[in-house]
Amino acid sequence: MKLLRKRIESFEKLLGCHVCVHEYPGELRKFAGCIHFHSNIFCENVKTKKGNGQTCLESDYRLLKNRMDASRIPFLKICHAGYIEGVCPIFINDTHIATAFAGPYTLKPSSSRPGCDLIEDPFYKKDKDNNRISHKMPPVADARFLEHLLNMLELLGNAMENFLQKSIQSGDPGWQDPKTRILFFFEHDFRKDIYLEDLAKFLGVGTSRASQLLRIHFRSNFPKMLNERRMEHSKRMLADTDMKVSSISEECGYSDPAYFFRLFRKINGTTPDGFRRKLKTNSGRGSDI
Repeated sequence: MKLLRKRIESFEKLLGCHVCVHEYPGELRKFAGCIHFHSNIFCENVKTKKGNGQTCLESDYRLLKNRMDASRIPFLKICHAGYIEGVCPIFINDTHIATAFAGPYTLKPSSSRPGCDLIEDPFYKKDKDNNRISHKMPPVADARFLEHLLNMLELLGNAMENFLQKSIQSGDPGWQDPKTRILFFFEHDFRKDIYLEDLAKFLGVGTSRASQLLRIHFRSNFPKMLNERRMEHSKRMLADTDMKVSSISEECGYSDPAYFFRLFRKINGTTPDGFRRKLKTNSGRGSDI
């Protein structure tokens, strides 16, 4: 742990940036006390402006997820505020478990566009007001520096993966517990087109044994547990974003929005739009108190 902490500190000092990690299962913190899970001061300033926090969420859910599902190779992104960050997906056992961000920077005006992979947020507008959200601007970088940043970030990402892999599988006695591993599987793969056979393969058992473990530890079955996790995520997105229901359906692993609509109403007693309206109504009442 000390070695990884030193590597991160050296990375930040030499490159004049912040290394932040967005981790998805909520379980990594107990393994990785040396990794910063907070955001950086520039991003926090951006999020204080009305609507920007939601825009950041939509960018993470859609733009970055789609890119990282397609490739593990680190890339650059220009966020909606005009800041540039290096992005490195972190995988464990072929599962995208977290994302490391290094930055932010602003591109030097006289610099050419970086030759490496760069994704531009569709919400980004090239105007002065959008690029002056923060009272303090990030460091300026040119194209060559940003290309070096990605090369270094890939090495740091590999170090994080190795550390987390050893910590989870060797350092944590509970990792061998089937219940822990089943929760891990659903937490990370619920967006995918998965079946009982995939869980059995992950656990290293047959499908009959996998079904038995679900009954023993959760008194449930595979379809029920998968739908419960997807519904939980859909309600979070309905509450935190203004994304269309069809987009939320896809994000939660349902290719057919109509099926998602029917299932949501059956499980929750209301439609996705109705759920969202109720949240906004309750929030409005609370603000008047």
